[in-house]
Amino acid sequence: MRSVIALVLIFAAAAFANPTGNYCGSVPEYGITTKMTFAEATFNLEIDGNGSKTVCDNEAYNMDGNTVAMPNLNNADDCVGNLQRDGGVTLKISYDAGANSVALDAGIGIMQLNSC
Repeated sequence: MRSVIALVLIFAAAAFANPTGNYCGSVPEYGITTKMTFAEATFNLEIDGNGSKTVCDNEAYNMDGNTVAMPNLNNADDCVGNLQRDGGVTLKISYDAGANSVALDAGIGIMQLNSC
């Protein structure tokens, strides 16, 4: 019985884990590569698209289920918020703890980022 309880606790911890470390992905047909680096309460985002590089450092986040919520998006000095406003898109970020992967959805497709 104790081993069953231990397994349940392990799976529950994995289900509510935060992303940690580096996650990388690309869309070669569009010349886009992306890297995200997650710390406990912030992440860095690097997007390289056809030679143009965008970097957003120290973006605050918290987890809302599997959604990476960004509480400062509406602030005028928020880098990801400015990317969204300038590009006319809404970026949604989610984390799959079981696969240890991050998905970026900008409304035109989903880019999968895997641990790297």
